[in-house]
Amino acid sequence: MRRWTWVVLTAILLVVLVVTGRLDKQDRQLSFLIPGVAGNSISGSDDKSWKEYQNNYDGFSLAYPEDWQQEVIPGVATILTKAGYVKLTVLAQPLGKISAEEYVLYSNRSLQEGWGGIKLQDQKKLNLRGYSAWQFDWTRPQLGPGDLNYYREYDLVDGKTVYTFMLKSNQANFAAATKDLNRIILTFKPCRLREPLPCRRHRRCGGRLPSKASTTAW
Repeated sequence: MRRWTWVVLTAILLVVLVVTGRLDKQDRQLSFLIPGVAGNSISGSDDKSWKEYQNNYDGFSLAYPEDWQQEVIPGVATILTKAGYVKLTVLAQPLGKISAEEYVLYSNRSLQEGWGGIKLQDQKKLNLRGYSAWQFDWTRPQLGPGDLNYYREYDLVDGKTVYTFMLKSNQANFAAATKDLNRIILTFKPCRLREPLPCRRHRRCGGRLPSKASTTAW
């Protein structure tokens, strides 16, 4: 009888260890896939090397995969690219007298109206690591071989500044690229500047509030 008791207890212990391990692994995976989970470390199954970057003009820091190329246009955009895979544009927009919601929805109105063959796939407001944020997913017709025409945009509100992360990829790589974007978001930190940036209308289009139909180059 005592022998069978030990067998049963051992079996129960093994089941508990297996279930706990699976749940822990699942939680670690979800922390990189679901916006709203706090954390700044880069870990898990991804074996990429990452670089840290700080933009002292627009006031933020982040990390990105080491094999991505960086281009910085001070006061306009930080652009991260990997040929044939992804292009990520990061912008900081002071709001001035308008609200974050007015700015985000107006600057994305072309998605709602389907300009230039745009098809809005998803739009939602969410909590992204404690920031009030919007997410937009959309596609547009491909302009030629290799053209990146699948988009995801996050607009994060920090005080009176909206930080826009606009990613574009292709259909084959979109899921992997958006996973990389979520990991980048986990490393994002606003940096307080000594002097606030002057309020400018959106810098993507030379001072005009943009339409997504005109942002193909981004």
